Amino acid sequence: MTTKNTFNTFDLSPLLSQLIGADALQSRLSMVRKNEGFPPHNIEALENDKYLISLAVAGFSKENIEITQEENVLKIVGKMPKQEDERKFLHKGIAERDFGRQFVLGEFIEIEGADIQNGILQVNLKKVVPEHKKPRTIDIGPTNKVIGVTKGDDVDELST
Repeated sequence: MTTKNTFNTFDLSPLLSQLIGADALQSRLSMVRKNEGFPPHNIEALENDKYLISLAVAGFSKENIEITQEENVLKIVGKMPKQEDERKFLHKGIAERDFGRQFVLGEFIEIEGADIQNGILQVNLKKVVPEHKKPRTIDIGPTNKVIGVTKGDDVDELST
């Protein structure tokens, strides 16, 4: 069974013109709009809290690709070396052009590493939630204090 994703485009400019102080949101949406096209890419959700970005980068080697992270933005830039000899193509279907891609990373997303094989660049991501941000279970049981009441105090005495 195959799943087909259909994405609709919405013009958000009327909404954004009404938001005051939403510069970061406007900047991110603008970046996403500029980012469409080349090179084609996939974003996969793997096992729990792991993700994989795959980019089709035929003709590029790891020396021609730079991956950087600035705050929560992952930037991938490919620079194709200039060819010294002039080649005559009967058909030219491989783009061989420079590219730049940006991905906004969600909270607590870390880049684990990247690799390139057979013209596919793969960037591994993982969500690492700090311990103090994780949900925790609170045990219910006897305690020494209950909102201003110490064990052994008479509750009637406190209300007078």
